[in-house]
Amino acid sequence: MLHQLREFLERATDQNNMNASHVSMCAALWIISISQDGRNVFNVSRRKVMQLAAIRSTGTYHKNIHDLQAWGLITYAPSYNPVYGSTVSLILKK
Repeated sequence: MLHQLREFLERATDQNNMNASHVSMCAALWIISISQDGRNVFNVSRRKVMQLAAIRSTGTYHKNIHDLQAWGLITYAPSYNPVYGSTVSLILKK
C-alpha cells in the first residue's frame, strides 16, 4: 500500500502546474481511500475532501479535481446526491 502511495505521489508531482493544494488533495483522496478499506474506487463528499485537504474554496476544489483528472491521476464521476457522494478512482501505475 505504501509503495502504491509513493508511486502515485511521484507521478502527481511530475506535473509542472501542480501546487500545494493539488498535493494536499491527492493526500486527502488517499486518506479517504484507506478509510474505505484501501479500495481503489470509492465515494467522497466534497466537504470531507475540502476539510482534509485544507481547501476553503469550492472553486479551488473543482479546479483541482479537474486538473487531477486531466493529468490522468484520478477518474471522477460527480454525483448530485449528498448522501451517496461522488465516485473517485485513483489511477495507480501497474
